[in-house]
Order: sequence, then C-alpha cells, then structure tokens
Amino acid sequence: MGKSHKQKEAPAPQLKQDHPLASRKNLYSLENKNGTVVAIDAANFGIHLEGDTTLLPVNLPSSLQKAGIKINFSGAVKETDPAEFWAASPLLLTKAKEIK
Repeated sequence: MGKSHKQKEAPAPQLKQDHPLASRKNLYSLENKNGTVVAIDAANFGIHLEGDTTLLPVNLPSSLQKAGIKINFSGAVKETDPAEFWAASPLLLTKAKEIK
C-alpha cells in the first residue's frame, strides 16, 4: 500500500492580490517551485529556495506560515525602490500549497 501524498493548497482566490507591490514591475516569475518556509523575524516568513535565495512572500496565507514546512508555489518577484529596505526580495504569490 503506497503512502498518500496529501497537499494543503491555498487556491488562487485565497491568495490576496491587493498588496501595494502588486502594481510594481515584475522582475521575474517563478512557476511550480519548491521551497521551505523560514521565519525571517517575529512577523515575517520567507521562502528559502535551493542555494542561498530567500524570498519574502507578501501574501503567504496564515495556514502556510509555519517555519520548516515544504511548499510548492508560483508567483512574481517584484521590483523595489533602492531606498527601501527589504529582508528579502518581495514575492507576490499566485499559487501556494504545502507538500507533505
């Protein structure tokens, strides 16, 4: 009997797209990438990719805000102003689901 690979998915309608960064230029898009959720600080979670890339999802659903879980996601990395300080490159998610 095989293992069940259940995934907790946040469908696109649950991923808010009204963040102030949504109207900014897309630097690049990511499709169906896997990453690990990390706690950046007490209020922010990031997604760590292979290598040393960490992204700051601006619309990560609360159900996925758990350090250490693996997720599959798609989204657009947004442009920032050089005068702004970000803990990581901001990412507007279009899809996110937990991988179990």
